[in-house]
Amino acid sequence: MLTVNQWKWMKYHILMDMPIKEIAVREGVLIDTVKGWARLARPRLMNMEFNDLVLDSM
Repeated sequence: MLTVNQWKWMKYHILMDMPIKEIAVREGVLIDTVKGWARLARPRLMNMEFNDLVLDSM
């Protein structure tokens, strides 16, 4: 399961193709913070099946 911030990274960067810097500005955090969200989200996403990912977010 992803945290709220990891979902933000996935939504903005993966789905909307928004640059990391723009996400950081939008969320009022450092670029390294957004990179941390991504670094922690990637392994979780790799270990999840698509159905688990979608159903847990509802």
